[in-house]
Parts: sequence; structure tokens; C-alpha cells
Amino acid sequence: MAALTDVADLIMGQSPPSSTYNEVGNGLAFFQGKTDFGFQHPTPKLSCSAPLKIAKPHDILMSVRASVGPTNIADRECCIGRGLAAIRPRDIDGEFLFFNLRYIEKFIASLGSGSTFHAINKSQLASVEVNPHKFGLPEQLKIAGVLGVVQRAMEQQERLLALTAE
Repeated sequence: MAALTDVADLIMGQSPPSSTYNEVGNGLAFFQGKTDFGFQHPTPKLSCSAPLKIAKPHDILMSVRASVGPTNIADRECCIGRGLAAIRPRDIDGEFLFFNLRYIEKFIASLGSGSTFHAINKSQLASVEVNPHKFGLPEQLKIAGVLGVVQRAMEQQERLLALTAE
């Protein structure tokens, strides 16, 4: 097993001044937490003209406040507020790590603490154990490929259910 920081870099979000937020697309998409998450990628509602912390495309975004543990994948360069952390895979396949983190989401949520709302800090997140079976890159790619097919089927099913409901 490896600790998360053995295979990825962690960037903890930081909220920029509220005067830099806007709804007209000026600057980078700004994600603050789980409420911005979609099935796999976040949906921008706000932009930020002076980002303090930036996630890159393919970074795994994890909710670290209020609702601890849910994940999405950045599909663009974006600003991240203090409710999120960006996990940048380094020595592990990114899609494999994404599915690994989704699998242990309840465990990660159990690490959260706080009286007003649950939160997890950088050192707690850094010590999360990933890839417990020590899969090498070829196995990671195969596993991620199969799980990606399953996820796309689930997304399609959700879209069909939404259309049926309409």
C-alpha cells in the first residue's frame, strides 16, 4: 500500500476574495465544493478573475469540507476554493486513482471532524492509503478501463432516466 502523497501531489484549495467572483465567465471556472460536482466532472456556476489555488485538467477534485470524500475530475484549468483539494497523480494512473478514491469514499468521510461541519486536513488526506494490492501500471490501466466503461453506462442510464422523467 502507498500513502496518497507517495503517488500524487495535493493542492488544498483557498478561497479568493469574493470581489473576484463573477457569473459572466471572467477568469477561470471557480469550484467551491461538492455542490459544483456532476457525475464525473464539475459544472461551472461561477468564475474567478484572481484565483489563488489552481487545479489542472485531469486533477482529481475531492470535497474536503461539509461533505468529505466525494470526487470529480477537473476537465479544465480551474480555481478551487477551500472546500476542495486537487489531487494530481504522479506515480499512478489518474483514472485508476479516481476509482480507488471513490471506492474508499466512506472511509475518507470517516476521517472528517468538526462541530459545525466535517472537514479533513491536508495531513489526514496525505496519509490515506491507496492501491492496496500494489497493482502495476498495466493492471491499473486495465482496471480503470473496465470501470470507465461501467461508469459511462451508468451515466447513460441516468440520462435516459432523466429523459423518461421529462
